[in-house]
Amino acid sequence: MASAADSIVRMNPENEMKDWLLYSTGRYRVSVLALLAISLLCLISPARLYAATGIDGTVTDGLNGVSGVPVYVWSYAAASGWSVSGSDITDGIGHYSVAFLYSAAASYRVCFYGAVVNYQTKCYVSAPDYALADPVTVVSGSMTTIPMTLHLVGKISGTVTDSVSNAVLPGISVDVYDPTETTLVAAGTTDAGGGYAIDNIPGGNYHVYFNGYSLGYLSQWYDGVNGVVPVFVSAPAETPGINAHMVKGGSISGTVTDFGTSAVLQGISVEIYQSGILIDSASTGADGKYNVIALPAGTYDVFFDGPSKGYDPAWHNSVAVALATVSTENEALLRPLIPLNDACGSARVISYSPYSDSINTSSATVDTLPNEPSPSCSPVPGAGMYNSVWYTVSPAYNGTAVIDTLGSNYDTILSVYTGACGALTEVPSGCNDDQNPNPPYVLQSYLSIPMTAGTTYYIMVSSVSIGGGDLTLNFNFAPTSWQLAVQPLGTGLIESSLKEISCGNTCAAYFPVNTSVSLAASGINNGGSNISTFVKWGGACSGNVSPCSVSSASGGTTVNVSAKFDACSNHSVFFLNDTFDSIGSAYSALAGAGEFDLRANMTYSLGLLEFSSPGKDVTLKGGLSCDFKTLQAPYSDLAGTLVISNGTVTADGISIGN
Repeated sequence: MASAADSIVRMNPENEMKDWLLYSTGRYRVSVLALLAISLLCLISPARLYAATGIDGTVTDGLNGVSGVPVYVWSYAAASGWSVSGSDITDGIGHYSVAFLYSAAASYRVCFYGAVVNYQTKCYVSAPDYALADPVTVVSGSMTTIPMTLHLVGKISGTVTDSVSNAVLPGISVDVYDPTETTLVAAGTTDAGGGYAIDNIPGGNYHVYFNGYSLGYLSQWYDGVNGVVPVFVSAPAETPGINAHMVKGGSISGTVTDFGTSAVLQGISVEIYQSGILIDSASTGADGKYNVIALPAGTYDVFFDGPSKGYDPAWHNSVAVALATVSTENEALLRPLIPLNDACGSARVISYSPYSDSINTSSATVDTLPNEPSPSCSPVPGAGMYNSVWYTVSPAYNGTAVIDTLGSNYDTILSVYTGACGALTEVPSGCNDDQNPNPPYVLQSYLSIPMTAGTTYYIMVSSVSIGGGDLTLNFNFAPTSWQLAVQPLGTGLIESSLKEISCGNTCAAYFPVNTSVSLAASGINNGGSNISTFVKWGGACSGNVSPCSVSSASGGTTVNVSAKFDACSNHSVFFLNDTFDSIGSAYSALAGAGEFDLRANMTYSLGLLEFSSPGKDVTLKGGLSCDFKTLQAPYSDLAGTLVISNGTVTADGISIGN
């Protein structure tokens, strides 16, 4: 076998010395210094002269090296999958060396194929193939050493036949386990002649299992008569004659159908029990049939799991099964479950769009008036409530709902109501029998109706005649409005120009798409005294100017706006009294930046020089509509005056804003 290491130039120091000497006796002389240099080169190992990248190591049987073992280095890259990066065969002392072109993107695995010399085949550390092996880290410019211990292996072989006819049985799985029966050591399958041969088995005792389930045979351990008989393997020899005579099991089969329609039911789980213990199971196919095979002789109970498919459960008890026979008297007729949304009061909630639901309505009941109203579009007045089921929806926005029963297999009636169960009112144009009452007929129903945000609607799907069937309900909602939600932060009033919002009381409303809404924010006045004042907007509005305009071009969206209000009593007010006879002295007492709220429409004396200290700052807030206490005299020694009024004012060249 070719080795990737063959491509690596290997230097032999002794031969190279001879070559240089022969070369020097020809046309050139070799100086003593040259010979000394060559001698030094001979002392340097080849790996130092030619830095290889790869994997090397030694394969042993635990004591001695094992020669002739093929070693493959596999690599995996996302772009190319698995491939062989290099290979070698162990030499006389079990050594191997695989050098290859390193790729940082690759993941490496090392496999030792010892079967060719009657030793184990395994991949590092102890895996049956490269895909399950442990990764090996390779560093460019160096060799990674991976040792491996392989043991001599033997073989187990035999033939599998039918216990009655002695016919050979191909396709029987044969598994070799350790004596604890917890570790699978090796496996194989019988060939066309019923024979098998499983190799790569280290010496020792094993239990051999014959799995005939897929062919309807009872699985068994070797030898199948006297319980489990250990099979001894003396590696590297073959242990032949490990034969099996297998018994054909019995089976239970049948068909599951709908009680009312006789339609076959696919996907019904059929479970086989014996003394309360689950033995096996199967599911019905597209033809409604099931078949549970490889059963020992005995008496069984058969359970049909109808609820998983919307049907009542059913049992067939004490079903007798004999070996190599089929018990076929196990047909099942299942009644559909009464739907959970059979009544208006248990209507199924539609909480998203698009929405689709599929249920069987064959067992749905008919309630009495007025609990189930007669749809206005029923072909028979006062009727049309057969096999009815209910849904409910409360849209968050104004919009249009499209509701249909397309995909159902019976003639439906679709009707929509508002109100409360027992006191329902059909909405305008809220009833449809057939989407197309003319050829080509479409007997399923279709509605397109407007819906109002916050209103609860009830949808009844019923059958024109008694029977019902497989219902598919589809619901799609297209919003045609957007919601404006406002929140006052503090005590204040937010009102909209279209009068839908007055918050206080109504803090959210719906508006048609692209409608512009103007919002005004104002403080609260109580008996002529202002309790609060508007400060600024938040959310979709910004700044401190009222009103603010908002709109939305998309339906089904919510626009949030907040308005901050300050309570007048919360202002930090410094009154001019005997202690602080001027604004400046109050500021100086604070020894730093200060904020002073001044009453509107008042005149104050202002000593500008008192605010000229370096590093100090002051903000005089005027124009507030809050009511403050009257300032106390005296302040006759102040120079200049400041008039506070709404808006920004200027005093002696200093700009003072709100």
